[in-house]
Amino acid sequence: MGRELKLTMKTALAQVIAPQLQESLVLLATPVLELKSKVNEELERNPVLEMEEGRPTAGDNGAGELPVGSTNLTPAASTGRELNPSGEAPAAQDDFAERLQRLTEQSEGWKEYFQSDQRSFSSSPVDEEKRQHFFNSIPTEQSLQEYLLEQVQLLDISEEEREVVLLLVGFIDEQGYLRAKPAELVISTNRSPEEIKRGLELIHQSLEPVGVGARDLRQCLLIQLERSGRKDSLEWKIVSSHLEALAAKKFPEIARKNRVTLEEVSEAAQRIASLEPKPGRPFYSVTSLYVVPEVFVKEDDDGQYTITMNDDLLPRLRINPIYKEMIGSSDSRETRSYIQEKIRSGRFFITSLAQRQRTIRKIAEAILTFQSDFMRLGPKGLKPLTMARVAEVTGLHETTVGRAVSGKYMQTPQGVFEMRYFFSSRLKSSSPEGVSNVKVKTALAEMINAEDKSSPLSDQQLVEIFEKKGIQVARRTLAKYRAELGFLPSSQRKRFS
Repeated sequence: MGRELKLTMKTALAQVIAPQLQESLVLLATPVLELKSKVNEELERNPVLEMEEGRPTAGDNGAGELPVGSTNLTPAASTGRELNPSGEAPAAQDDFAERLQRLTEQSEGWKEYFQSDQRSFSSSPVDEEKRQHFFNSIPTEQSLQEYLLEQVQLLDISEEEREVVLLLVGFIDEQGYLRAKPAELVISTNRSPEEIKRGLELIHQSLEPVGVGARDLRQCLLIQLERSGRKDSLEWKIVSSHLEALAAKKFPEIARKNRVTLEEVSEAAQRIASLEPKPGRPFYSVTSLYVVPEVFVKEDDDGQYTITMNDDLLPRLRINPIYKEMIGSSDSRETRSYIQEKIRSGRFFITSLAQRQRTIRKIAEAILTFQSDFMRLGPKGLKPLTMARVAEVTGLHETTVGRAVSGKYMQTPQGVFEMRYFFSSRLKSSSPEGVSNVKVKTALAEMINAEDKSSPLSDQQLVEIFEKKGIQVARRTLAKYRAELGFLPSSQRKRFS
C-alpha cells in the first residue's frame, strides 16, 4: 500500500499561558536594574503610557497620574480638566486636533531653522583635530594581544622574524599560553620548523609579561625562573622534575630525591608560589557587577526589624489623558478600538508592576519571620528554609517564589545578600528544627582557618567534631562543602616549616 498525506482535525485539552500572564511573570523575575529597560520598551510599544519624572509631594492628589498599581484614572485625568483652588473647572482646552496642529507647526519651524543654518554647524579642521584628540584621550582597556603586538614592533629583529612572531602572537590565548604544538604551528603559519622555533625563543626571551607563550604550566614557570637568573636553583629542579609532587605537597619525597633538607624545600616552594601561573591575568577584562537591593531590612529603636521596598528606581507610570479624550471625540471605530486596547494593555502593565512589588514584599516578610536570628547573629543564626515552606505561608506557588527571589538582593544589618541565600537545606542535629547547611559551611570554614597548619584536620576528624556539637553530616557531604569553600584536602593543606 502506498502512503498518502492527509489533514485531520481533532480536539484536545492543553494548558496555555496567556501572553499577559507571561509578561507578568517576566516582570516578576526581572531585577530592578533591568526593569527600567523593559519599561522603556513598553513605553515605545504603547503610546498611551507615559512616565512621570519624580514623586508626588505631600498633599498632591496626582491629578492625571496612574501610580504603580492603579488601574483607574483620577477624575482630573478622565476629563482632561484641572480644578482650581476654588473648586471650579477652568475653560475647556483646545481639542486634540488643534493641539496636534500647533505641535506640527512648531516642529516644521525648528526643522527649517536647522536646515537654513546648517553651514554654521560644520566644524573646522582645528575643531576636528581637537575632537579626535578628545576621543583618543579616552582611556580604554588594553588587551594582552595589543600589548604583545606593540612590543613586537619594538624588537630589534629582522622583518622575517618579526612576521613569524606576529603570527605566533595570534595563537596566544587570554591566559598567556600558546598551547598549539610546533607541528600544528608549522601547518597553520606555513613556516619552517626552524622559523617557528626561533619565533618561540624570541617570545619567551623578550616579551612581557614573563612566561607568555609557554605551552604549559611547567614551561611557564621555567621561563620565569630562567629570566630571573635562577636556572640552576632548587626551584628550577623542583619545577622541572617534581611539579606533580609539589602540587601534592610531598615535601619529604622532594627533599629525599634532591638530598636537601625539608626546610629548604619549603622555602623553595614559597618562592615558586610567588611566580605567576597565568601571565595573561593582568589583562583579564573585568566586568563590574552592580547590585541594587530591592528590599531593605532595618532595625527600629525598639529592636524590631521592618521591611522597606526600594521604590526609588521603579518608574512611575500613568495613562496619558489625551487618549481618553480621543475615545469620545473620534468618529472612527477602529481608532476607538485601538486606543481602548492600548489603555487596557497599559493598565495591565502598571498593575503587573505593582503586583511584582507586593509579591517580593510578601516573600521578604516571610524570610524576615523565619530568619530573624540571622539579622542579629549573621550566618550562625541562619535556619533551614525551603521555598515550599515560604510558598505555604505566603499563599504563593513555589515556582512563583523561585522567580521572585531570582537575582533579587536584600540589604540586612549583616550586609547585602541575594534572597536565595536565605533558602538552605536542612541537616540533622540535636535540635528538632535541624541546622542549615550554610551554618555548617560557616563553622567548617572557621575550623579549617583555626587549625594547626602543620597538622591539618582530616575530613573524618571534622565530621567527628561536628558530631560532638550535635550535627550529623556525612564525610562525603563535608568534603563537598570543603571543596565549595575552596579548601584543599588535609594532605595538601599541610605546611612544612
